[in-house]
Amino acid sequence: MKIKTTRFGELKVPAECIIRFVSSLAGFPRHKRFALFPYEVNSPFYILQSVSNEDLTFLMVDPYRFFNGYVFDLEDDLAADLGLSAENPPGVYTLTTLHDKLDDATVNLLGPVLVNWEKQTAVQVTLQNSSFAVRQPLFPEGLSLDRKRDGNRARQTVKSILHDSRREAIG
Repeated sequence: MKIKTTRFGELKVPAECIIRFVSSLAGFPRHKRFALFPYEVNSPFYILQSVSNEDLTFLMVDPYRFFNGYVFDLEDDLAADLGLSAENPPGVYTLTTLHDKLDDATVNLLGPVLVNWEKQTAVQVTLQNSSFAVRQPLFPEGLSLDRKRDGNRARQTVKSILHDSRREAIG
């Protein structure tokens, strides 16, 4: 599928990267179909691009690459509605907010996006009774030496999203 974007030009996105939100992403009730794909191979960063609005793009992260203790319970009814199980666990992603300095980037750990890749459906959930934050610092201790490689990739991602107008094909 070809998708026009203002940040990346026209993208060729494999059909298996297209997801449909069963309930809208918070704040975007009219937008249900998105492409979700890694920024680059083995990157903890993902791009969530609206299929219908070329201006609507989000940077997401795999929270488990940054937060070892990120665990939450999923209600049985919601898991059943989404077709999730131990045999078909969800892909879990968190929305990222970029600030002036990459060190100040935050993620929404209280509202993860869950993806059923078998059905290509997604939902953003709000965790109840959780100590996680809506604006959790992505790098709470700054960019340490052991995160330098991911930090360099993140800087490149930020530069690309904010300043680059290159065209790139996915897949």
